Amino acid sequence: MTITTVSSAPAARVSSAAAFALHSAAEIVSDDLRCASKAMADGSSFQELLLDAILPDCFAGRYTPELLAKLAEETMTVSGKLIADGPDAEMSNSAQILMGHHIIDTAMIIDELMDLGDQPGDPTPQQFAMAVSEIQDLDDLAFPDQDITMLLDPRLAALVGSQVAAEMGMRNLHIDDWFTPFEA
Repeated sequence: MTITTVSSAPAARVSSAAAFALHSAAEIVSDDLRCASKAMADGSSFQELLLDAILPDCFAGRYTPELLAKLAEETMTVSGKLIADGPDAEMSNSAQILMGHHIIDTAMIIDELMDLGDQPGDPTPQQFAMAVSEIQDLDDLAFPDQDITMLLDPRLAALVGSQVAAEMGMRNLHIDDWFTPFEA
C-alpha cells in the first residue's frame, strides 16, 4: 500500500495520514454510490440498495440514478476540499450528508490501515492515530452545527421553501439545493 498524491492543488491542510484516510474513505463511498446509481438505473429501488448508511432515507422517493452519480462525484470533491482547505472548505448540504458518514468510514479505514501499513512510505501507526484526532477536529470545525439533522426529519419536509423556514434561517434543505454552497 502506498500513499498516492490526492491533489496538485494548494498544499494540504491536513497531515498525509489524514489525507490518505479521507481520500480512501471518499473512494469507498463514491464507489458505493456509483454502483448504486447503476443498480437503480437497472431497476433497483433505494431500499434494495441499502444506502441508508450514506443517505437519508426520508428522501428515498427523490433519489435518481443521476443524483446518486452526482453525489458520488461530490464525495470526491468534498474530500479534496477538506484535504486542501481543512475546516475552511466551502460546504453544502450534500457535503454534510456525505461527510457525516464519510468521517465515520474514515475512522474505520484508519483502524484497518493501521494493521496493513507495512509498506515503505505508508503512514506509521502513530501517524494514523494522530490522524484520527485530526479528522475528528476537522469534522467539528468544518461541520460545527447540527442543522443537517433537519434533512433527516420527514416532518420538516413541508417547511422547505416556506416563510417559516425562511424565518428560521433554514436554507438549501430542498433536495434540488443540496449542491448549493451555504451562504457565508
